[in-house]
Amino acid sequence: MMSITSIKMLILILVTCLLISALSGCQTTPQTTELASIPTETSIPPSVTPLPKIISTNTLIPPTPTEVPTETSIPLTPTITALPEQRVTSVDQLIGVWKGKWDTNYLEQYKSDGEAVLIFEQYRETAEKELFTFEDGLLKWGEIAFTIGEPQECLDDPVASYEVYITDQGDQPVSLRWVLVGEEHCQPRYKFLTLFPYT
Repeated sequence: MMSITSIKMLILILVTCLLISALSGCQTTPQTTELASIPTETSIPPSVTPLPKIISTNTLIPPTPTEVPTETSIPLTPTITALPEQRVTSVDQLIGVWKGKWDTNYLEQYKSDGEAVLIFEQYRETAEKELFTFEDGLLKWGEIAFTIGEPQECLDDPVASYEVYITDQGDQPVSLRWVLVGEEHCQPRYKFLTLFPYT
């Protein structure tokens, strides 16, 4: 075991070491120690940009005006309005496929040879074929060439005359309107033509 004197000696040595290490941080002159060659930074001389010569004047220079953006007008897309309806006077104005609606959607195709074909759109089934002509500015229905269900009065007396009016929008026809002139014995055809618009 250690004696008290040995322990005191050990404490004295420790205190002395602590004091020496604390005092070494308080040195006023730096100690020089030789270190292995440590690379040093190369200093780059600063580049000097000469300042422009400032001339003092007593003249006020007005500020440069800032451009304020103006509203750019966006050209409006022209609205194509429907033209007033015109009376159809020849088969050439009527040629094409027109869409109508009764109990179901249907298509009616007018051909240059004077045949009108009625097709039910949902079933893609031909329901009727009628012949027509233009005389004195009127569309005249003649013979019913084929039908899947016209009443007998339509087959017995299919002749009727109508004024037809067309409305164009731009250069496209957009609707047809029918006006009965005289008598019509085929009431389903009258309803088809006059009560439901063709587009």
